[in-house]
This record gives sequence, structure tokens and C-alpha cells, in this order.
Amino acid sequence: MKNDPSTIIRLIERRRGPKAAVIAIGGRREAYVGEATALRARLAQRLDELQRELATYATFDDPGAGEAADRIAAVALAIEELDAILREEASA
Repeated sequence: MKNDPSTIIRLIERRRGPKAAVIAIGGRREAYVGEATALRARLAQRLDELQRELATYATFDDPGAGEAADRIAAVALAIEELDAILREEASA
């Protein structure tokens, strides 16, 4: 995993149990979080990486640009679905 200073949330360590991971928030603070939050942090990080990759292409016609755009859409959808599940659990 890259240690990119522009990353807001970054997964540091995975553990077992209800507080299953440690994430860095803004590079300064750390927090223990559950699996769902750790997954969301990893998905957000991957989305950021893919967006930076897509920005390297001049047009969508460049080889690889379409695949990067498709992956961005898939990761963004996964984040939306996870957020919906977390909202449902919070309201229950």
C-alpha cells in the first residue's frame, strides 16, 4: 500500500474482532474501526488510485482508459452499496 500524503483515510492494520482494523485519518490520527469501515476506506483509496490513473490518459480512446473508467464505476457503486448497508444498520 502506498503512503500517499494526499490520501485522507488509509488502512494500516487488520485484526480480528469487532474493532478489526486500524486506519489513519488524515495522516495524523489513528482509529480502530470495524470491518465495514475498513472496507470502505480501502475502496475509497482504490477509487482515488483509479481516478489518478484515468487522469494520465489524454482521451477515453487511449488503450486502458475505458477499463480504468469501468473500474471507477464499479468501485464507486460498491462504495454506494456499502454506504446504504451501513445506513440501514445504523437506523435499525
